[in-house]
Amino acid sequence: MKQERFNPSTGISNWQGRSEYLKGYPSKAMSGALNGGFFGVAASNYAKIAEVDNTGTVATILFSNIPQNYKHLIIVGSLFNTWTGGCYQVDMWWNQGSSTPSSGSDYKYAKNYTYNTTATYAADHMGGTTKFSSVAYSAYGGDRNTAYGDGSGFEMIIPRYSSSGHDKGFASEWGAQSYSEGNKTFWGYSGGNKHNTAPITEICFYSGVNFGPDSKITIYGLIEAA
Repeated sequence: MKQERFNPSTGISNWQGRSEYLKGYPSKAMSGALNGGFFGVAASNYAKIAEVDNTGTVATILFSNIPQNYKHLIIVGSLFNTWTGGCYQVDMWWNQGSSTPSSGSDYKYAKNYTYNTTATYAADHMGGTTKFSSVAYSAYGGDRNTAYGDGSGFEMIIPRYSSSGHDKGFASEWGAQSYSEGNKTFWGYSGGNKHNTAPITEICFYSGVNFGPDSKITIYGLIEAA
């Protein structure tokens, strides 16, 4: 709207709208009108707090010193392995460093997945274990230049990770395909609980056949809406 045509007696400083912003505020940049400025757009409640972009071959990907000033954690990733047999499970544990846990029994979880080669469906419910098993699946990373390629992705949420008064749980969904010797595809979801109220300061992902150089995991912190 051309403000000067419809409001000829008003001052330029009172004009509003994107097309007239620079006329009314000649010393202001247009960027000042966005992202919480002139138009009042709210800022995002997500913050990127950690990321691993793996360039080597490792069995574990460890996140330590996770900041405690968020409400929930959102984790997204793309996981690849070095096993020519195809897809392989990825395990996880909390607050126990990078060494595979050999003791403890406070992890309780259930997992579900589909394996397309045999068209079967499996579901497990387990308790008294030392880690979470099959929280995601990785794809073989050696065939990415073939006609079909390989793909992998997962998303996980860990609610109330920084609370000191609640047990900690997670929910994860994933998909992975490997057009390699095994021609495997997995997709599904899992969830679990750790019977321990300690805040989560470390998260370790583990692959029994090693993660490949294309693996990437990003952790975001989520705050409550204003």
